[in-house]
Amino acid sequence: MTDISRADLDSALGLTLTDEQWGVVSRSMSPAVIVAGAGSGKTTSMSARVAWLVASEHVRPDEVLGLTFTTKAAGQLLTSMRGAVDRLIEADVISGVDDSGEPIGEPEVLTYHAFAARILSEHGIRIGREPDALVLTDEARRQLAYRFVCRSTAPLSAIGRGPVAVTSDLLHLDDELTELAIDPAQLRTFDHDLVEWLRGHERDGGLQVIGRDMLATSTSRSVMADLVDEWRAEKAVREVIDFADQIRLAGQIVARFPEVVAELRTRYATVLLDEYQDTSIAQRELLQRIFGGGHPVLAVGDPCQAIYGWRGASVDNIESFPRHFPLRQDVDGAVEADRHALSLNRRSGPTVLDVANRVSERLRSVHRGVEPLSAGDNGKGPGAVTCALFETYADEVDWVVHEIQRTHASGRVPWQDIAVLAATSRDLVAVEAALRRQGVPTQLAGTAALLSQPA
Repeated sequence: MTDISRADLDSALGLTLTDEQWGVVSRSMSPAVIVAGAGSGKTTSMSARVAWLVASEHVRPDEVLGLTFTTKAAGQLLTSMRGAVDRLIEADVISGVDDSGEPIGEPEVLTYHAFAARILSEHGIRIGREPDALVLTDEARRQLAYRFVCRSTAPLSAIGRGPVAVTSDLLHLDDELTELAIDPAQLRTFDHDLVEWLRGHERDGGLQVIGRDMLATSTSRSVMADLVDEWRAEKAVREVIDFADQIRLAGQIVARFPEVVAELRTRYATVLLDEYQDTSIAQRELLQRIFGGGHPVLAVGDPCQAIYGWRGASVDNIESFPRHFPLRQDVDGAVEADRHALSLNRRSGPTVLDVANRVSERLRSVHRGVEPLSAGDNGKGPGAVTCALFETYADEVDWVVHEIQRTHASGRVPWQDIAVLAATSRDLVAVEAALRRQGVPTQLAGTAALLSQPA
């Protein structure tokens, strides 16, 4: 077995990998985390990594597992990986069939939730769950939870909230406990101890307003923890699950049945984890139980781009990956996995990146392995950044429209090469309407287009 060279891989894939990317692509079959800055080619690196592994005969294409967050991202990553393998076949680097004449297969790319759902579907019967359990939509889940709350005999009157509010609290707490890998019993113990401590201060007359608020919250949350247990039992009886249950129940399976872990490790010789900075604690523990202990796991992400903390994601997952997924255990303890960085940005000019680096400087300083972005010779030109402040919202929209028209006219930039990003759909609708009034063709992405334009 001889590893494919950098020149041969570049030629087969039609790429010119940077030194940083080649270091990631050609690394050994061992755990590693890649801190990939914005626009640094992480998807290209992951697909090239798969191509290098396949061309070097370390793995078959169907032994590769890729995980990411959304169905759209999974489709894009699969297309990229599949395309890389196809180009190897076209360049006669590898054969498209195995020794038995069968097609060599292709990588499998799933969302993190779909991967958990796969485990639950294949092995749920081990914990008394039917493989064809109905997955509730958000609205069906809320309706079922509301009916459950209305029938509950729990002392909900002590909470002092109506059934609609209690339903929202119940679903939120169920999600949070799942994503943070906390059992309701742990929460009850914590709140019981906190309530006893606060009541001690209350008897001594030393409890301030914030302490009384904490006491009320902990008391009601203890009741809600009981309700979460009952709600989970209700779903089990009805043979329905929600998306949070997929992660929780899959975690129970791999924790109790080592043969399931062994089967998954055999099935997937290498694993690539995309957008790892946005994984939750429960997702990390699930992956750790399955693919820990030196399995070739490559996690890719950027702690400076973490956006899902509000739903239980923990940026500590990517920070602590070398410790969570060590290379091996020695007599002196765990040998931490490697950490690499991708910092050469191919999307923007140096002026844009200089502003981005200045804005992110303090954030980068608190995260390990995050390098300032550099442009290199990416052919994008210097770029330009303009910051403006206006008296009114209308003035701002008018300025954006004017800048788009000027850019199109003076720079001969096609309309489709100009993008407008905004914080809310409402802002996008306003800008899009103003552009259309000026005769500028637009394409509004997302649900804002469905809700604001007649069919």
